[in-house]
Amino acid sequence: MQTTLTFLAPPKSRKAELLRDMLMGKFIAEQDYTYNRFRGDISDLRNKHQVPIRFAEQEFKSKYGHENKFRKHYILTIDREKCMAIYETINK
Repeated sequence: MQTTLTFLAPPKSRKAELLRDMLMGKFIAEQDYTYNRFRGDISDLRNKHQVPIRFAEQEFKSKYGHENKFRKHYILTIDREKCMAIYETINK
């Protein structure tokens, strides 16, 4: 089955942009976006719109040598059809 990911309408909001990027197979993280409310938008997608977002923790060391981690968010391939329908409702 061929997906229509390339035919998705351009995003009209931050939430739509985040969802579209994950639909395109990207692993997205807070530092990849220049606007505020990244975590809030991910939370809204997950809780209000029921988008099945997964995450993987990425460890790193700061320039001062402190160990820490951040999350990379993504959507599983099997959930893409459901998420494309949600994208269409969000992106009005």
